[in-house]
Amino acid sequence: MMIAIDGGAFQQGLAAGIYNVAVGLMNAVAARNPAIEFVLVIDPSFGDVREELVARLSVKPRIFSARLVPAKTECVRHLTTTEPNLIFYVDGKYVPAEFIDNKVTYIGKAPRDSFRLLSRKDSPAVTEGTADTRELGVLISHITIRADDQFIPVELNDHRLTTGFHGVEWGCRWTNGAAELPLEIFPVVESDVKIEITIAAVTRYRIGSSLFDARLQQLSKRMDDLSLQVSTDRAEYELIQMGAKAFITNHFIPVRFSALPQYSILYDMIPIIFPDFFYSDARENFANNILAFKNSVHVFSISETSKFDLARLAGISSDKITAMMIDIDPIFSRRSDEEINEVLKRHRLENKSYIISVGTLEPRKNHGKLIEAYEILLRNGAPSCDLVLVGKNGWGTSDLSDKINALGLEDRVHILQGVSNDELSALYSGALYSVYPSLYEGFGLPVIEAMACGCPVITSNRSSMSEIAGQAALLVDPTSRESLAVGLSELLMHPSKRQHLTRLGYMQRRNFSWDITAQRVLDVLELG
Repeated sequence: MMIAIDGGAFQQGLAAGIYNVAVGLMNAVAARNPAIEFVLVIDPSFGDVREELVARLSVKPRIFSARLVPAKTECVRHLTTTEPNLIFYVDGKYVPAEFIDNKVTYIGKAPRDSFRLLSRKDSPAVTEGTADTRELGVLISHITIRADDQFIPVELNDHRLTTGFHGVEWGCRWTNGAAELPLEIFPVVESDVKIEITIAAVTRYRIGSSLFDARLQQLSKRMDDLSLQVSTDRAEYELIQMGAKAFITNHFIPVRFSALPQYSILYDMIPIIFPDFFYSDARENFANNILAFKNSVHVFSISETSKFDLARLAGISSDKITAMMIDIDPIFSRRSDEEINEVLKRHRLENKSYIISVGTLEPRKNHGKLIEAYEILLRNGAPSCDLVLVGKNGWGTSDLSDKINALGLEDRVHILQGVSNDELSALYSGALYSVYPSLYEGFGLPVIEAMACGCPVITSNRSSMSEIAGQAALLVDPTSRESLAVGLSELLMHPSKRQHLTRLGYMQRRNFSWDITAQRVLDVLELG
């Protein structure tokens, strides 16, 4: 028996939860039924299969490659360019700006009336499929002025830089296509001045909006759709010839076959419930997932919450959905004092009491509200403890950094990235407790990860988090910084409460097992 499964997670290496589900499920199914073979179905547009990701499988799958996802999205079908077309506008005159080695340089008389750097501008939401709807020109990292013997570096956070600039982001600043350098920053000299501006990045700009352009886009889409359908039909035929009896969609390749029975894995319905939390290309891909769910023989959700949401929001019968549940990476476990101290020293956290929060740094994870609650905790005279945020950068990260700085918490809030699961286990083990205040989750792996490491948990009282935590966590309202602050204080001030939740957490963690997940899937596939 051969099962074809969406292999996108083995190419991307980015969606850790989706990848871990693929690994955990395939390994457990193979352990339950060794007669089952797997073929990873990949689309070359996602890149090559990464051997280090496949290495975690206990079985060696075959690899099948075909074009199965749209090659373009609506947001990038415009005629575009990355040439910013830079021009200086000095005292009412246009001066071409030559772009060499990421720099543009103006040499001439100091401005008397105005000095602007002009460029093309466009919204990445339209041209690149991101969630950024701002009009962006170019990203500036340095501005320097030389005159006679004077060298004047212009700080990007200079309060005089207002017209034509967006806010400072990680030491750089986007223009809106017409950045103005105010006259007061220039020296009063009779000789020429040299103004050097370093361009850290450009965006993608539209270069056509005519009727012809629109018709070209429509034709391009029709040709692309036809090509994709031909490729899909051929792939389905070849998979059946290989012996595949079912195809499992796992987020990345929501293809809709007609003859090969399809099953789908549902993680959550967040792109529909909170569309503003996602880039436009992610929303488009999820719309394709919904169509794949409707086309599937059966859908496997990772929680009862996700099952309920799919039935409610997509009109799919609950009889067609099984909450298979999932588990965490078995690497998560309580670590020894020696291991904990070694990791804390590596991250300069030794001799610190700290609270940990794990999750991608993006608005949905609600770090902003957590930081506000943490500031309330400190302001109310709580015992000394730091806050450690572990997670890769998502979108909206600059807003988080601004909040940390505005509240004066630069020395108390630590952001750790590139942390392995081994290290994370030690960080959980050494923490006073874990806080996971996400606004919405399909499961909430950090809740169970923390419990497995003997770390007490505070989490949200909504969506799947209350389902997964059961009675083994302190639940708070994630939309209320006051509720969060009360929860933070309660666990900080009462060690006995932390000990009680640790004991309950170990018991709750045992309710999740890849073996149980695999059996539920095999029962639906009638292969158990």
